[in-house]
Amino acid sequence: MSQRDDSIPDLNSPEFTRIIASIDSAVWDGAQVLLTVLKESADAFPPLKSAVGGFLAILDLYKTTHADTDAINDTAFRLNRLMRILAERLRDKEKASMFMDDIYVRHVNLSAALHRLVEMKKKNWFFRAAQSVRIAQEIQTICNRVAESIEELQLKIGISVEKDTKAILQEAILQNLSRARSAAYTASMPPDGVARRSCAKDTRVNIVESIISWARADWSARDEVPPIYWISGLAGQGKTTIAYTICERLQKEAKEVSMISFFCSRQLDSHEGRLLVPTLAFRLAERSASYASALLNNLKSAHDLGDQRLEVQISGLLLEPWQKSAHLRAGLLEHPIVIVVDAPDENDAGTEFIRQISLACRQKKLPGLRILITSRPHPTIEKLWSHPENERAVYRLNDVSRAMIHDEILTYMREELHEYREEDYQYLEHLARIADGLFIHASTALRLLMPLGRRLAKVEQTNRLKAIIKRCTAESSGSSNGILDDLYADVMAEAFKKLDREEENVRSRILVLLLCSSEAIHPDFVTIMERVDADLVQLVIDALYAVMYIGREGQVLWHHASFQEYILAKYKFMVKPMQVHIVRRCWEEFTHHLPEKRLLSTLGWGVHPLMLTEATIQQFHVDDIIRRCQILIRGFRSFDLV
Repeated sequence: MSQRDDSIPDLNSPEFTRIIASIDSAVWDGAQVLLTVLKESADAFPPLKSAVGGFLAILDLYKTTHADTDAINDTAFRLNRLMRILAERLRDKEKASMFMDDIYVRHVNLSAALHRLVEMKKKNWFFRAAQSVRIAQEIQTICNRVAESIEELQLKIGISVEKDTKAILQEAILQNLSRARSAAYTASMPPDGVARRSCAKDTRVNIVESIISWARADWSARDEVPPIYWISGLAGQGKTTIAYTICERLQKEAKEVSMISFFCSRQLDSHEGRLLVPTLAFRLAERSASYASALLNNLKSAHDLGDQRLEVQISGLLLEPWQKSAHLRAGLLEHPIVIVVDAPDENDAGTEFIRQISLACRQKKLPGLRILITSRPHPTIEKLWSHPENERAVYRLNDVSRAMIHDEILTYMREELHEYREEDYQYLEHLARIADGLFIHASTALRLLMPLGRRLAKVEQTNRLKAIIKRCTAESSGSSNGILDDLYADVMAEAFKKLDREEENVRSRILVLLLCSSEAIHPDFVTIMERVDADLVQLVIDALYAVMYIGREGQVLWHHASFQEYILAKYKFMVKPMQVHIVRRCWEEFTHHLPEKRLLSTLGWGVHPLMLTEATIQQFHVDDIIRRCQILIRGFRSFDLV
């Protein structure tokens, strides 16, 4: 074989082809593949072309000395494995060439080490290694340096290609995958609503640091670090705020960790069970090209995967493509991808999602992923975490000492009311005791003290705070739910004060109509259903500013799910009659504009609404009816038909 002075062989010569063919593939199959790739792609990777002479020197070294030391055999095995991986990384010339700058930078160390081996070969040092300990040690050191350089190079190429998902995400079939718009922890919230926020300084420190450490633990510690973590807490204990803080910290401080978030809310599109898995799948595809490619193949085989039941979605959109592409990520993930799912119990498919994902994690079907879930301690979910493997990754907010929570709530309120008079802090202390561990109690009370659009003088805030404390103390039922209910009762009393019985009844009906469905309702819908003025509906919403607000798209939302639960329990006797009323009023309203048969088909009703009773209301999907009716209303309004 002809060689230049710098020992770079002519890669296009027949002689080089014969050299590749003569390599002992039983020992050096990786080297054989790598040299073949370099022969075919020399023009694409000029820096590596100069390394060919060094790779051949390694083969000559092994041939000359392999019988002499176990160390040489071990090093040869490692080098061959790394050469095979590097060859796989370089096969896709188009992608690998995108990172040529990185190849140039990381080739420097590799080239220097290989050049030293070539020089040793020229001086016949390989033959003298057996007689000289010094030469043998130097050869071993250089071979280790070559191995480390190859490993660094193939990892950089592999990681860069793995993270380069832009092209594949442009595929229409992936873009058409249905996704929740409001699921990300950073999702835009309505200006009148309470934006998601992180924990107040010096609060929730233990739980947050514990989760951050769990999320950032090296992939090498996977056997000691559980793949799934559960934060359990009652309504109002601050689960969402903790989840937000963890997402924010990972985003800002842990650049090495990829993070995906899905925050569920009964009022937003993130409550829809059909969107949970497709949204997570798309976000995961944004972070892993190997997974995105496997996901795309699955979707090409079954276009309707995103519309299937949860079990089929989890299998086809998550488990199968993640497992099929696992070998392409081998050795690339120093840190796992972290998925944060907040309040899945507010998602239609949330509880079943937790069950199936928990099972998949226990069966090690999602290697490289770590999943954080926050939810209420529903018995079904509690049972899942009774499994020994899951129990070591549970944080129950209800087990945190009341003294610690009291101090943290007080810290939070002082931060929010930073201009509050020092002499009035005793009232905040009292309110923190009444809150009894519920952050939502404290935040709702603060909204009463700081009404939107109004500025209260300090003395007015103090007087209002005293009134809240007095009523809550007088009415306290002692339980956590009761304490929160007492505050909601206070909010209701403030909103409905000085009303006669008839006025209160009308407003109560408006409130129940707004809250009797998980479908967010527009005030215009209420005016049509109840035949009341829009001003009256707005008055009800404004009076309940501490617990309700108007969203960006004009629908009525509430700050916390516990308020909806409180109202539906308080007015339980009105809920089914209201749902029957809604269905019948929709029918009355729309039969003026559409033929009966077409209307039944459009609204998806199997039973005629005039036959509907409170006993048969369960046959109707009221949430879906309200959604369809609101769409029809918007359509009719655009033609001035309503």
